[in-house]
Amino acid sequence: MAPKYIDPDLEGIHPLRLELSEDDWLRLDDVVAGGEGEATLEEIDAYADWIHDELVAKLQTHCGITLIQ
Repeated sequence: MAPKYIDPDLEGIHPLRLELSEDDWLRLDDVVAGGEGEATLEEIDAYADWIHDELVAKLQTHCGITLIQ
């Protein structure tokens, strides 16, 4: 199987992350925290993708490594 190369800035994130406004992100913060408001499953999925990236960036212990076999 050949490796698949992606552009991490375009293909490595949930596509909806590029379309949400600052107000949308604030609304999603409230929804996820259990407050008022509504969100679609796609918005929650994009929010989870963003949270994952934030946590990984803060918790990684070394630079990324590429292995060539």
